[in-house]
Amino acid sequence: MHKINRSEVSNLPNDIYSGNYIIEEFVNAPVMVTCDGYTIGDKISRFSVHEYDKQLLQSFSEPYLILRTSHFYESNPQIINDLKAESQKALKTLLRNKSGVNPFHFEWFVSSDGKPIFNEVGRRFGGGNLTTIIESEYGVNLLKEYWELETSNTNTLTNIKPKEDTPNNLTATFMPYKKKGKIISLPQQQDFDWTYETRILSKIGDTSNGKTTIVTDIPFISTVQAQTEDELQHKIKRLINLSKKVVYKKVDNKKK
Repeated sequence: MHKINRSEVSNLPNDIYSGNYIIEEFVNAPVMVTCDGYTIGDKISRFSVHEYDKQLLQSFSEPYLILRTSHFYESNPQIINDLKAESQKALKTLLRNKSGVNPFHFEWFVSSDGKPIFNEVGRRFGGGNLTTIIESEYGVNLLKEYWELETSNTNTLTNIKPKEDTPNNLTATFMPYKKKGKIISLPQQQDFDWTYETRILSKIGDTSNGKTTIVTDIPFISTVQAQTEDELQHKIKRLINLSKKVVYKKVDNKKK
């Protein structure tokens, strides 16, 4: 990843346009959020907003990434409303299947004055344990609900829970990035018994070059639930401490 000025675009080498690279405009906004849910037809049926603790690309040079219940539900609910309205507008324009059930995963920036700035959208649910976060917040198994709708004849369910837009608690997923070297020590599954859900994704002996390029370059992923912001921050600190139990040994690449 390289940052360039707009004036430099015309001077880039020709092979930058080979199909192996993309150029995106850099947006200097303080908050990056995701909007996830699904539509029935082209109308939003489920909708939720979550935010990263830092810009996604910026996080690759940091020790970890956190995806959590958005602060805006408490601090500025109008931004939640604006994100839903802008997402609905985009879906009406971009959806090709306007009669079925459509999952969506938006990424938006939110400017310092609270304006949503579109980044991207995919016809899928987001990663980072997002469906688990939503289950914790709303008591809804989003994947089960989606597939029941997808396979029904009428795209309606009589036993569906009310589609509340405000989460019932605060939930966050913690993702520590891998460091350079060979893993010689890992926390145990029982170390995470107090979390909502944890999956250990690495094993002793795994190696990494320490160059994070995707959010799946992680040794474990943990989701925690809390009733207050203080409780959530306390649990995140516990996860940060547990991430220090992932110990790496320098690998001598010259050895055969």
